[in-house]
Formats: sequence, C-alpha cells, structure tokens
Amino acid sequence: MGCCMASREAVAPEDQQTCGPSPHMPDVAEVPVHEDPQESDALPESLAAPVDKQHQQEVSKKEEQESFGLARYTDAASLFDALAFTVEGLHPVRLVRMSWLLQQRGTALNRRQELPEEAFVSADELRAVWEASGRGGSDHVAPIVTISFCWDSREHPDPNGVQLSMVIDTLETERRKYSDSHGNFKGFSEMGVLWDWPSLLQGDPIKATEAKAAALRQGKTEKDAQEAADEAKRTPAEKATFKRGLEETIDLWYAHQATTVFLLTQHPRERGSARECGYDLSGWTTYDRALLRGADQAGLPPTCEVERRGRPGAGGGGDGGRVEVAGGPGRV
Repeated sequence: MGCCMASREAVAPEDQQTCGPSPHMPDVAEVPVHEDPQESDALPESLAAPVDKQHQQEVSKKEEQESFGLARYTDAASLFDALAFTVEGLHPVRLVRMSWLLQQRGTALNRRQELPEEAFVSADELRAVWEASGRGGSDHVAPIVTISFCWDSREHPDPNGVQLSMVIDTLETERRKYSDSHGNFKGFSEMGVLWDWPSLLQGDPIKATEAKAAALRQGKTEKDAQEAADEAKRTPAEKATFKRGLEETIDLWYAHQATTVFLLTQHPRERGSARECGYDLSGWTTYDRALLRGADQAGLPPTCEVERRGRPGAGGGGDGGRVEVAGGPGRV
C-alpha cells in the first residue's frame, strides 16, 4: 500500500498570527539616566541574569490560547470529560474499542444500541491509558481516532463493510506508532474510535418504517410521512442525548489538537453506492474539514496528513480509495 506525506494547506503569511511575545520595549521611566557613564552601577550586559525566552514564549502562547478559549482544544481533559458526561443516564458519545474494531473485518457494523458492551471503551480507561503513556509524550497526543466519512445510504452508512475495511487497514498500519514506546511517549495499550454510526445514538429503523407507513395510510404526504418517521425513531431520552452529542461535543473530536482524524475521501460511487455527492461536496464532511482547518488557523500547532491509497483486493476499496490521516505521534 503506497503512501505519501503531505502538509496541510499553508496559511498565507499575512493571515498568520504571531504566537510568541513581542520584544519588551521599556518605558522611559524604566531606563536609568546617568550623566557620566563611569558612575553607573548597572551590571555589564554579560553579567546580567539570562532571560528565558522559551519560557516567555510558552507563557505568552498559553495566555493567548486561554483568551480565545482554545484550552478546550488543547487540554486532553476536555475529551475525557465529554466521554464521561451523561444525559438521563445515557452517554452522548461512546468510543469504539480499537482492539474490538480490528476484529470486525468482513462485517457491517450495527448501530450503537445494538453493539455489545465490550465494543466500547470508557472515559476512565482511556484517561488511565493516556496517563500511563506519559500523557501522550511531547506531542500530547490522545488515544483517540476520529473518522470523517460519507454515508453510503440513508439506512446504513456502510452496508457492505467497505469503509470499515479501509479503516481497519489504516489502523493496522498506523497503530504501531501509537503502541510503541519512543522518547517520553510510552505507547498506548488501547485506543478509542469516534465513528458516528456506532458512537452516537442512532434511530431505530423498524420504528421509523412503521411510523412512515402509518402516516402514508393516513393520507399524509411523503414529506410529512418522513418527518413522522424521523420523530419516531428515537425515544425522548435518546433525542436529548443525541442532541447533546451533536451540539456540545462534535467539534471536539475533529478540532482537538490531541486527536487523530481519518478522512475517508473515496467517492461513494467507487464502492458501489448510489450516492451522488462525494466527500468534498457533502455537508457534514465539509464541516469536518472546516473544523480541522479552523484549528490550524486559530493558532494550534499544525499537523501533517498521510494519504494512503487502497489497492484491489486489499480491502481498501480500489485504486481510488484513500484514507488521509491528520495528527498522531511525531506529526505535531
């Protein structure tokens, strides 16, 4: 499987923000005035206490990020806290256990409500994994992978498991970078995967079908019948939890500097889907990319992307299939 390294879109110099501190320009009152230089008791410059410029830059950068609320996207605690949060006893977001996901090749994943408990990894376990790794090493990477992709059909995003195979291929290739110890990074013993179909509370297709059929029997229009189906497919508790997951946390998984994002950019038609719009023209995937680029432009450290092309018979969906990987150890 061939791969190449490609940097993210460069920001024009005039659009970049300076993160480091400006040189200190002393006020007139701070400068001692001596009529005779020989009478000055100031220490020679060579004997003055050294200025820790790196420390000044780090403090300035931290203050700048806090002033813009960027700590939400740099502190790994925000990720674990979002995972631990519940609404009416339900987690808005659950992450799929990577070791479990790697065993699912050749299947089509069920929606979250139908997956076994062993398919998920908890916030407490992931936090412990992150702590044991040395808090992600110098890159401060978190044990979290986020999937950005197009749904192949309204009923199921990946009915034939083609995209699942692409994700497994990439995880198997990339995971040693996360599990191996190097430098002050001690490696992750487990990771969590954010994938909307198994991570968010999805609608019940049977309830939706029954509600739509009932509405049509009552003489309602196709549009009204579809609205009835959408209304019936989740319980009130599931609706509140699903809303929280979308509105309060979805930005974290894509924009946070500590997560790694897999972008499945292959056009759905290349894997047999009837979907017309591809990755670059779809609404949610455009939003995903905007979050990634917005994080860069907000002053967070840039990452790199790996483009990995599939090959026939490798589970990658053909020559046109590819997974771009943003983030990860050694890429920040």
